Amino acid sequence: MRLVILLGVFCFISLGLSAQLSELEQVAAHELKGKWVGKLTQESGGIASEYSFEMFITIEENKISGYSTIEVNGLKGKLSLNGTVDGLHLHLQELKLTSKDLAAREASWCIKIMELNFGFKRGKFRLEGPWKGRSNKFKSKCSPGKIYLKKEAIRA
Repeated sequence: MRLVILLGVFCFISLGLSAQLSELEQVAAHELKGKWVGKLTQESGGIASEYSFEMFITIEENKISGYSTIEVNGLKGKLSLNGTVDGLHLHLQELKLTSKDLAAREASWCIKIMELNFGFKRGKFRLEGPWKGRSNKFKSKCSPGKIYLKKEAIRA
C-alpha cells in the first residue's frame, strides 16, 4: 500500500515539474529576444578576469541571430553571432568582429562558443553558462569562462 501511495505522489510531483518546465519553455521562446546585460568571466590568461558583456538577440522559430558586445578597461568589441534554441538551452557561436579597438595593442578578442541556459530568478530572466573560444587575431585557444546575463521581466 505504501508503495502505491509513494508511486502516486511521485507521479503527481513529476507531472507538476513537467508542466512548470513546459511553461518556462514557452516563456523562453518569447522572452529570449531583445537586450541581455551582464558579465563574462575568464580564467587566467586573458586581458582580465571579468568583462562587461551584452547580447542583443533576435529569434525566428528556433534560429537565433544578433550580436554581442564586450568591454574592459575602456576597450570595446562587437561581434556578430548566431545559434539555436533547444527548449531552455541556447547554443550560440560568435562569427566575427564587426568593430574593435584592440588593433593598436598586442591583444585580441575571443570568438566564443556559448552554451547558455534560460531561467528565471529574483524577478529577472537569466542566461547563464560556460563559454570557450579562439583568439580572432592569433587563432589560439582562449582561456574559457562563464557568462551571466539578465533581462528585466515585464511587470503588470
